[in-house]
Amino acid sequence: MGRYGERHAAGIIPHVTTPVPAPFGLNRAIANLRPYAFTQLRARQDELAAQGVRLINFGVGDPEDETPQFIRDALVASISPASRYPTAA
Repeated sequence: MGRYGERHAAGIIPHVTTPVPAPFGLNRAIANLRPYAFTQLRARQDELAAQGVRLINFGVGDPEDETPQFIRDALVASISPASRYPTAA
């Protein structure tokens, strides 16, 4: 048994059985937060799926297919040669 267990068994550390209210309230900024958009989206997806609607999920995931070359070429061509980052020493 570890030190905590021994001290708890000996009655040195009291076991709290009733909740203790916090001496402070929730920060107003947190209390005023709107629901998380992706939580709302997921709830709507679940509703539609329960109605038998077939959904296509374009969410985040691990791509399994190689990105076509023309898309990679377009991405490379769109990169600006200028950078605002300072040179590294």
